[in-house]
Amino acid sequence: MKNSELDQILKSARVPERPPTYWEQFHTRVQAKAHWLQARQKAYEAQPLSGAKALVRRLRLSMAGLGLAGVLMVALAPMVLSTRDHRITDSQVAVAR
Repeated sequence: MKNSELDQILKSARVPERPPTYWEQFHTRVQAKAHWLQARQKAYEAQPLSGAKALVRRLRLSMAGLGLAGVLMVALAPMVLSTRDHRITDSQVAVAR
């Protein structure tokens, strides 16, 4: 099936009819759902963390910090190491002898 055929089929389909009571109650249902979600979020935020949950959260944060530090070390190491000149010149060898 080509895209044009699919578009034609989709455009020919009718939008499902809703009963009048659906639209009369729509805004009430949306407001009730929003209120329910807000109340649920507030209850979740007010709930104290248990020992295990707090430990898991700290562990995740510390692992994220260690990961970021590791990425920075790997990214900056070539720049730091390339600025050093480790070659010994002939005059330094002569002084060392």
